[in-house]
Amino acid sequence: MKKEYYLYLLLSSTMLEVPAVYAACVPTPDCEELGYTETECPEGGVKCPWDTTKLFCGPSCNLTTTKADCDANCLNVGTQSCSKNGVTYYSGCGVSKCTSGQSCVNGTCTCDSVYKYTCSGTGYAGGVGTTCGGKYTACTCAQDYAWSGSACVLSCDSSYQYTCSGANITGGSGTACGGKYTACTCNSPYTWSNGACSCPTTYKYTCSGTGYSGGSGTACGGKYTACTCISPYTWSSGACSCPTTYKYTCSGTGYSGGSGTACGGKYQSCTCSSGYEWKNGVCEQAVVCEVGNILNSDMTCSASKVSGKTPIGVVSYISGSTRLAINLVNTSLNWSSSSYTDISGITNCSSSSTAKNDFSGKSNTAAWVSYYGSSTSSYAPGYCYNFTTTGTSKGQWYLPAAGELYASIVTNYSAVNSGLSAAGGTTIQSGWYWSSSEIDYDKAWILYSNDGHMSDFSKSGGFNFYVRCVLAF
Repeated sequence: MKKEYYLYLLLSSTMLEVPAVYAACVPTPDCEELGYTETECPEGGVKCPWDTTKLFCGPSCNLTTTKADCDANCLNVGTQSCSKNGVTYYSGCGVSKCTSGQSCVNGTCTCDSVYKYTCSGTGYAGGVGTTCGGKYTACTCAQDYAWSGSACVLSCDSSYQYTCSGANITGGSGTACGGKYTACTCNSPYTWSNGACSCPTTYKYTCSGTGYSGGSGTACGGKYTACTCISPYTWSSGACSCPTTYKYTCSGTGYSGGSGTACGGKYQSCTCSSGYEWKNGVCEQAVVCEVGNILNSDMTCSASKVSGKTPIGVVSYISGSTRLAINLVNTSLNWSSSSYTDISGITNCSSSSTAKNDFSGKSNTAAWVSYYGSSTSSYAPGYCYNFTTTGTSKGQWYLPAAGELYASIVTNYSAVNSGLSAAGGTTIQSGWYWSSSEIDYDKAWILYSNDGHMSDFSKSGGFNFYVRCVLAF
């Protein structure tokens, strides 16, 4: 079956030698009906579009444009052609072979020079607009990068300067920019300061040297916030140092050495050579005293009055380093203004045997004064606390505890009375004497001087018993 075609045919009068141009959509049963009747033309003729073996041998081919001419300008050939001497000529060149962004250079479609960026690599996200030959006129950039006009460059401000890697660094603080941070986080106890992980200023002690046993807590850079010390050294003011009680070198005349452990070459007290005694922080020549001797204001003892010296008491008790002197005067007072008060600091002695072992008169009196006040002198404990002599001051004398009182006026009754007479004082009277020892909240212990009998009596019972004060020297 023969195919039929419809053609909008435009033929010029010069080609077909017809007097006018006509155009029509006609069925094309074959090329011969359109005048393509030849199979060969001397100058090539015009080929039928539907059957190139059929030619129209019209007038001579006067077209001059070749395919090479169009290719040289990167153009397609025109739609009409004719052949001459085996060469096909065209009515002209058609549209450009080059796409948008290309220019024809030496017959080749070449991308314009503005297409020069591959937009790949660190910091690049892709190209802007259309590509030409795999390149773009500009690029889009990844986070933290910005287009400079020719490349994607880091856009971080100068505060992003730390890589946050290395010793004592755990990582970056906050969001990174170009792999860097504005600050870093540190291993404890290091802290971020001045652009580095460093030890806090409190870590400043090496904790080495005399008196040191090591560091306290965790070290930082080989240093600690505090140190531990070897006993008896103590940590104070940033150093292992000796307590202030270690102040005696224990050397010189009368010294035999230190007592206890030394600290920094010093001791809390010293031991003394024979004939010397430790007193008031020094080894001083021992004052030979015996019970019944007169105690003078310069703390020397004598069997009788010595010209130029002032007697202030009589030695009433000696046991080792403990020495007591009784005062020269006798007085009568009540114990307190009220009963039913168990004074804190005074141990209750529940029996006379227990009371005879109480030698805490100094602390008993201090506790009484703490409760009733240091200016109260109209009662036995307060009277003794306020009692003074030449060479002594307020607070040195006190009301003896039951044990001290018993030793002073019963055990050593004869010797003490002889000394009181020699010193010109008042001898021990026959009768009841107050002690500073309590039995309970209501009563205190009293002692009968003639036979040493002990009894308890109401502290505010209204009886003014005898009072003698004692001094430890």
